[in-house]
Amino acid sequence: MGFYIFIIIIATFLFHLTVINHKKSQSWIFFYVVFLLLLSFLGGLRDLKVGTDVLVYGVTYFENAKYTGNLFKLWSDVGGEWGFHTLMWICSSISNDIHFALFTEELIKIVLISLTALHFKDKINATLFMFAYLTFFYFLGFNQMRQMLALSVVVFGLRYYFNEEHKKFLALCLIATTIHTSAIFSLLIYLIQLLRCKSVTRSSGNFHCVQILEER
Repeated sequence: MGFYIFIIIIATFLFHLTVINHKKSQSWIFFYVVFLLLLSFLGGLRDLKVGTDVLVYGVTYFENAKYTGNLFKLWSDVGGEWGFHTLMWICSSISNDIHFALFTEELIKIVLISLTALHFKDKINATLFMFAYLTFFYFLGFNQMRQMLALSVVVFGLRYYFNEEHKKFLALCLIATTIHTSAIFSLLIYLIQLLRCKSVTRSSGNFHCVQILEER
């Protein structure tokens, strides 16, 4: 436990150096790369007994992809969550060692989450955001590989949602759904927005009625 706490502290410090030097000095690239590699290697080189999903979905899906030469055949065999299976197929085509797939998955997650934090660094505390992710979600990803990978894609898509680039956001949500079907719930953000707009409209209408009554 102490080792993992130490890693979180070091990684958070490296990311903080990345944030304060971002686009101000080229040194931010060095800090960022070390930050990415530290967390990616930690997750990629972990023992296969660490994380319940590793043996169930990691090893099984990786071995299945490794012995299925044709990607389209793999898609037809699995019947769903093609995005995650495709990732396993690509990794197994490059290396026969599952640790390469674990490393790649961790790298993708960390890149997507950290780029999102850097994108919003002028509006939020990016270092605190990353610290919260490392504390609550990073190690959870050892157990819930597909869910956390899908979540990282959705989080990355928030930059497009807030920029009102909804086609790009929806596309990323769709990609996330091919990794884990639970990502479909990310679309509830539009339902929440709709309910919020109706609430604001109703409140504005009530306020307008009160103004009319007061004038009379």
